[in-house]
Amino acid sequence: MIRWLIVGMKHIFKPDKVFLIDGIGAAISALLLLLIIAPFESFFGFPAFIAINLAALPVIFSIYSLYCYWSKPTSSIYLKLIAIANLTYCLITIGLVIYYFTKITIFGIVYFLIEKMIVVPLAIWEWKLANR
Repeated sequence: MIRWLIVGMKHIFKPDKVFLIDGIGAAISALLLLLIIAPFESFFGFPAFIAINLAALPVIFSIYSLYCYWSKPTSSIYLKLIAIANLTYCLITIGLVIYYFTKITIFGIVYFLIEKMIVVPLAIWEWKLANR
């Protein structure tokens, strides 16, 4: 399934737009954490204070990616950095889901699962583009 998503992304998104896609996606993740997950702690079962603190990462990633999109860096290190950051974010959130597993509802699990199904293929695609 991840392979299918990566192949699909290659055809839908052009490589020169990867930082824009990442920046917008990270902003959406931060907004979802701040405006949906945190305020509805009882529905998702994910602690609000953790969601609020966790949102700092996608905010930073969004700023970084959008800056890279507009500045058009020529080195692949910038793309590798955001790929590693995205995968690290996924590992952190997976760890938090495991830690709070007894509190998280099925809706919280589904939310984080869908998020990972988007972010992991994006990070793999970024890494592959950086290694061209």
